[in-house]
Formats: sequence, C-alpha cells, structure tokens
Amino acid sequence: MLLSILLLGGIQAAIGGNTTAGDELVSLIIGGLGNGVNSEVITKTGVCSGVNSSPQVPSAEFSSNNGWAAAVYTNHVAAGEPGDLLLCGGKVLEEYDICHRMTLGDSNWKSGTCTLNRERTYAAMFTTFDGKVVVSGGYSSKAGWLSDVQQLDSYQSDCEANCCEWTNIGTIDGLGVYSHCALQYDENNYVFLGGNTYSVEGQYDVADVQIFNIMTGEWRKGQDLPIPRQSHGCIKTTHKGREGIMVAGGFCNNNPNFEACQQLRISQTAFYDFENDTWEVIGDLNFARDGLVLANIEGTIMAIGGEHRGAPKTEIEAWNGESWDIASISLLQGTSFFAHAQVSSDFYTC
Repeated sequence: MLLSILLLGGIQAAIGGNTTAGDELVSLIIGGLGNGVNSEVITKTGVCSGVNSSPQVPSAEFSSNNGWAAAVYTNHVAAGEPGDLLLCGGKVLEEYDICHRMTLGDSNWKSGTCTLNRERTYAAMFTTFDGKVVVSGGYSSKAGWLSDVQQLDSYQSDCEANCCEWTNIGTIDGLGVYSHCALQYDENNYVFLGGNTYSVEGQYDVADVQIFNIMTGEWRKGQDLPIPRQSHGCIKTTHKGREGIMVAGGFCNNNPNFEACQQLRISQTAFYDFENDTWEVIGDLNFARDGLVLANIEGTIMAIGGEHRGAPKTEIEAWNGESWDIASISLLQGTSFFAHAQVSSDFYTC
C-alpha cells in the first residue's frame, strides 16, 4: 500500500520505513514549530492544507504539537483498507505518552486510548516492511535521554481502551539519543543515525550509525556520519547504482571530536553505501536547515521543512540525482520538528 506525505509535528515516518523511486507516495505533515496543529499534504505538483485536501485531514484538536512523531500501522489490515495513522508523544509543558489515531481517509480522530510505553518527545518512528510501527529513543524529563526500541506488535483499530501493546525489542547500542533518524533498511536491519545525547562529557550531537539485526538481536556500529548531527533527514535510496541511505541537513553542537561542531546548522548531503560501510559527500542543500525530513514524493526525493537561520523555511528542495534544486512547490506555512508520514496518493490528493 502506498501513501501521500503529511506534515505532522516532527519526525519522519514512512510506509515500510523507506521509499523507492516510482512509488506513488505523497506526504502528510502535522503541526511543528510555527504550524500549531495545522496539516499540509504534499504532492509532486502541489501543496494544500489538510482542510482543502481530498479527503480533508481532520483538525488535530489536541495540544502536543512539538516533537511528536507519526507512522502508519497496516499489519493484518485487509487488502484495500488504508490502515491507521498514529501520532505519538511530543511536548507542550511536559512530555506525553499519548498516541492519537486516525484511519487514513476518515474525517475524525479516534477516541479509544493508545499510549506509548512511556512519555517521550523527539523520538523516531517508522513503519516496518510488514506494517508494524517502531518507536525509538527520544527524551523524557523523568528518564532523560532514551535508548529503548519499542515495536507495536498488537493493535486494535476499533477498541475503546488499551488499544496498543508495545514490545521492547532492543536497546540502542551506546548512549540514549533524541532527534535522531531511523528506518528499516532491509528484511534484517533497522538503522539509527545521529542524534543528541548526554554523557559525562556533557550534552552533544553524535555521528553514530547503529545497525540492529532484527533476526539475531545483534548490534553493529557502521561508519560514522561525516558530520555529527541531530534533527536531520534520512531516506533509503539508490545513488549511482548503489543502494544505501541519504542524509541531509541537521544541526551540530558541542561534539568534542569535531572542531567545527559549534552551533552548526548543516547543508551537507551524504550517501551511506550500506554494503561497503562507507560515506560519500554528494552535495549541499541550498539552505542549511534542521528539523526537516527527506521524502520520496511520487518518485522525487524532496527536502521538506526545517529552520534556516532560526526561521522556518517554506522552500522545498528536489534532488535531481546530482544536486538539489529549489522545487516549483513550497509549503504554505514554514514549519520544523513536525510529525510526518508517507501515504499513498490513493488516499490524499490536492
């Protein structure tokens, strides 16, 4: 099942954890800094507000609109059925454990309770290849920087209470992180990249690439990112015939092993060759930005949202295979740190 992309308040989520060229996907984004609880639908040729999309995206009538994360649950959904969007966590005055739920294409959010295993903000969420949902890391004022990896193994769309059952499937090797990027790379591996952490050396952003084998439960460390970063975008893609992961943008501060990492907003785009465990710098964004996502919009990788010099950007950038172009479409309202999910263009259009 393929989906459009919605902007929703912060971290990237995609059906299957990645996209491939040719997928008829659009983006849905909700909330984020500067966007309240508003939503926008992004297609290859246009952007519309959730209230003007077809069908409409219902207003998110709740207050957790900063640092929340989204993903779509489709496991055991009947053929042709859309699945449910889960919008989880985030923070206003305190962190939340609530997951708001909506069947894609419906006009209302569901009322039944669904919660994470603990409150968290700036976590990473993605949909697995088999339609489950994984959440990792984040921050809790009660527990600090989080390192657990939780999988939604049991979910009831029509229930009224205790609709979600999360299973702890692992602990990120190393320190807890928030504002990292995460995805499923293949049938065997989940990948967690970068993020902000805290240790005896203080609070700083990391270059870590941690790879979790979901079949064996083993962790291995990949080659470090070229620049430590948090609040960046990542996506599985192909570059010059090689499969791997593209990373762009982000922010770096206080890393003791990277001299330039002082209040550094990043434009660098890099490609991780998964098989050979190597990074290649392949270009720069037109605008250094953090709090963005990378998404495949109907076959074109786009950099969406984020902040540049402290102000949210409306400009969308499109990858042409060699470099970033300013796209002919743009966001209606600048936003960063929004929730994001990719869905099929069969469900939402402008």
